[in-house]
Amino acid sequence: MTNYFTDIEIYLRDVTYEALISWLCNYFEVKESFPHLVLTREDKDIECLIVPNAAKGGYTSIWFKSSETPWTTDLDCAKEAYKHLKKEVRCNALPNSDHSFEWLQVDQNGETPVSW
Repeated sequence: MTNYFTDIEIYLRDVTYEALISWLCNYFEVKESFPHLVLTREDKDIECLIVPNAAKGGYTSIWFKSSETPWTTDLDCAKEAYKHLKKEVRCNALPNSDHSFEWLQVDQNGETPVSW
């Protein structure tokens, strides 16, 4: 059984705002109003919050405040972000969990468990 996340959040390392918007435009109509974006997909609006330097090491948080995204899990989103942006991505591996060992890093080496 697949666990659907109620929202999606990933952390991208050293990503520019322009590159991030370019990636998002592959999936959504983007209405910019930094840091809050309104993303439209299949006639549904999704609120997205972007927080630069949200985590130590230059990680930008991208939080889709909905489950109505193209991705079922944070990891699905992280893989797509890495595929397009070629930037290290971190995400929570399990829904509704706060344990640091349940975080994954997605990069050129694949998926690796990390502790923050």
